[in-house]
Amino acid sequence: MSINNTTNKEGYLISEASEISKLPSKTIRYYEDIGLIPSPQRSKSGYRVFTKEDIRRLKLIKKAKYLGISLEEIKEIVDLAFEESCRDFEERFVTLLSEKISEVNETINELYDLRRELVNTKNQITKNQELFRKDCRAGECEECSFIDE
Repeated sequence: MSINNTTNKEGYLISEASEISKLPSKTIRYYEDIGLIPSPQRSKSGYRVFTKEDIRRLKLIKKAKYLGISLEEIKEIVDLAFEESCRDFEERFVTLLSEKISEVNETINELYDLRRELVNTKNQITKNQELFRKDCRAGECEECSFIDE
């Protein structure tokens, strides 16, 4: 149920903005509270009325959030996208995406290292399984090689 606001532009209630942007209404209100989106106009009865531009902002925020970009970084790119030139927005967004790609590559490398350590530790423990058949406490057992190494 789209409504017309005082400027005769088509407007959307928060439920509609939520449906179109695929963001919960609560999240939209939160983004408004923290200044990620500007406060929308209000209808005569006090309901939030979102414009098409507001919805485009919400869609950009959702996509950027999905890409692992922080809310602080999202605010910067959303401001660039809607207040500056496309060139400024695209340049900063590409830089930001490159940084995120580097972070993801670093995380992948750390996960490979963790996997290798997990496999090595498991192999070390299973190689000495006979130690675990003893009826003693691992914290007091001098033969528990995993703890002491």
